[in-house]
Amino acid sequence: MDTQIASRKRRILALLIDVWFFGYLTSLCMYLVFFVFKTPWDTPFIHNSLSLHFLMWCLGFGIFTSKDAIKGLGLGKLVMGIRVMGDSNKPAPPIRTFLRNISLIIWPIEALAMILNSQKRRLGDYLANTQVKRDPNISGTHRGYAALFIVCFYLFTPNLPDIDFSEQGFMELSQYLVKQSRAYELAEQSIQEQEAIVQLIGPIQSIHVDSHSNISVYNDDGEAQLILEVQGEDASLPVLVKLKRTAGEWTLTQMEFEQTQNLPVP
Repeated sequence: MDTQIASRKRRILALLIDVWFFGYLTSLCMYLVFFVFKTPWDTPFIHNSLSLHFLMWCLGFGIFTSKDAIKGLGLGKLVMGIRVMGDSNKPAPPIRTFLRNISLIIWPIEALAMILNSQKRRLGDYLANTQVKRDPNISGTHRGYAALFIVCFYLFTPNLPDIDFSEQGFMELSQYLVKQSRAYELAEQSIQEQEAIVQLIGPIQSIHVDSHSNISVYNDDGEAQLILEVQGEDASLPVLVKLKRTAGEWTLTQMEFEQTQNLPVP
């Protein structure tokens, strides 16, 4: 097998392909979990200590660090005809490719190290004792199939909704996820049943979730505090709803509005 070290240009192009593909794959996973399968936000494996930003980061990083696990190849490297090699010039095992990709968390330093290093190795390569090389066994046909797969994957997967990665965009997405929780369903039902609210603001038209609302779940127990803006036909009213989860079931513990009037808990 040819032992020619992969050029920096090929490695950078491979990385850009992987960043796009696995970033898209991460977004697709989030879309399937929350928009297609409509997984409730307050399921035991998702709790308040994992914010939306952190959850997306963990999912993306986990997928990305595993990108070269199949015989030292990821889609980007396959398209560019290069492979991560380990000892005896053989494809690096999955544990080594995972280890070398962990250091990408400091990618500016890694990029600088690869540019300055005469062997074109970055810190992750030294950490895992690997080297990225050209692989003549990767034919032009294989590279073409890989590129075609990426294009078809993009064209035939569901159209993802546009996500605004600004602070406002994440607030709107967080509101959507809270509304998809069992806690919110109970809070909404309780608000709809309160005649006092209807008398104040008229028939309820919509309910908005304040960004300071939170849901905390650990195993089958948890707590939720929802700050809701209830929009009626005549006016709007902020309502605070507190709930407690025991043995997997949510119960309403407190509901109040206008900071002075408490509503009876059913």
